[in-house]
Amino acid sequence: MKHALLGAALLAPQIALASEYTDSLAQVGVTPELHERVTGAGVRIANIDGYPDLSHPDLYTNTLVVNIYGAAKYPERWSTNHATHVVSIMNGIRNGTGIAGVAPGAYVIDFPVWGANDKSVYGWPSNLKAAYDLAYAYGAKVLNRELNYARLVGGVARWDYVFAPQELPLIASYRAKFVFVQPAGNQGLTMMRPEIADAETRLSHVLVVGSVGADNVISPFSNRPGHGWKNLFVVAPGEVILAADMNGGVSRWSGTSFAAPHVAGAAALLFADALAKRVTLTPSDVAAILKVTARDLGAPGVDSTYGYGIVDAAAALGPVGLTSYPIVPGQIVYDRFQRPFALDPIAAPLAPDLASWAVMMGGERVTGLDYGRLRLSTRIALDDRAALTMVGLERAIGDLDFGLSIGTLHETASLLGNVFGSPSMTRLVGVDIGWRSLSAFYMRGDARGYEAESFGFGVSLGRVRLDVVKPLSVTAAGEMPWALLLKRRVTF
Repeated sequence: MKHALLGAALLAPQIALASEYTDSLAQVGVTPELHERVTGAGVRIANIDGYPDLSHPDLYTNTLVVNIYGAAKYPERWSTNHATHVVSIMNGIRNGTGIAGVAPGAYVIDFPVWGANDKSVYGWPSNLKAAYDLAYAYGAKVLNRELNYARLVGGVARWDYVFAPQELPLIASYRAKFVFVQPAGNQGLTMMRPEIADAETRLSHVLVVGSVGADNVISPFSNRPGHGWKNLFVVAPGEVILAADMNGGVSRWSGTSFAAPHVAGAAALLFADALAKRVTLTPSDVAAILKVTARDLGAPGVDSTYGYGIVDAAAALGPVGLTSYPIVPGQIVYDRFQRPFALDPIAAPLAPDLASWAVMMGGERVTGLDYGRLRLSTRIALDDRAALTMVGLERAIGDLDFGLSIGTLHETASLLGNVFGSPSMTRLVGVDIGWRSLSAFYMRGDARGYEAESFGFGVSLGRVRLDVVKPLSVTAAGEMPWALLLKRRVTF
């Protein structure tokens, strides 16, 4: 069994001069203008790493070391340089020198875990619970863990597990306490599937972080999430990252270790913003916001290389799924996480989103248009004998989406029209509920005393959705068949 620190410097550190706002900050949406709004003040971040250099001007007033494992302080050691670099990315002070961190107003509590040879770890893995508990006791809202795990399989070290055996249930137990940020590792491997049931729910507070370069392409050394971890995975800059070093200056290092603190800092900004707005966000809420506002990279949608994409702090601090839209300047509206925003109508246009089209089977052509949470859709039979128009509203609460629709079905010479003897108008009511990529729906209608109802379920894969619909009742025209609908969502 072997343990190692993430983010081993893939490039030799080089002394460099730069402005406080580095390219990697801009890459994740952090600018001086954003820091005029929020700096992370009032939020604490726990960091499990080496022993940072507290004499550095970018760290000395906003970092505390809690040495519960008796780790030795070695200023000349690589782990000290590593921890100094990581901490400064999270909360480097804006002081006109060095670099600014993602959340310069946040406070970091560092738990050094490295021994004298930079390889041994005190208390790994079971005794890390002491650090987790103390981090929570100190009020940390975010925990950045700069460790991963190599497992001996047949005498060969396997780095694609990342987590130690049986430690995921322990991490899951902190879901209500802090966002858990974990570097993905630097072996260029695809991670093994999570060794825990219902991982996406029980680990909803966990963000595994891969590395990209300045071109937003996955770093060759970065581990990938595969299909097992992709829904808990984001990326951030991790190549030649400029940050503080133990010599009082700055240098450039590479590794997923230096991608992760960008994400931890962004999480601190979200907690600080919620604190200022008097809104309660859970760790799972913050993780979800960072995922859904990440800029998509690679294949469309959540994929096995980039997960949700690159974290965007500016987008995360904006509205996510408004529950209403402003109609007067400066109107306060709320997003799906109940965060308030003062918006102008022109600043929040109801951008059209072509909802779905291309029914492959089932005898229909479906088109739709979404305006915010208002959905208008039309179904037309391929032989143009019937047209159905539905208008509905949707409401999102966390990962759940609820919808209610009303509409009419106008038939000219369809089966039902022939049964009723003349063109008819059918009143319809539909209810649907969605959870992540899954959905279920129910529809009921009546026309001239005849009732019809149907149910169905669907699954979304990226921008493609497959629905299966089954009528429940038998009409005078006979039993209706199953319908298989393949739709594609196109956003403008």
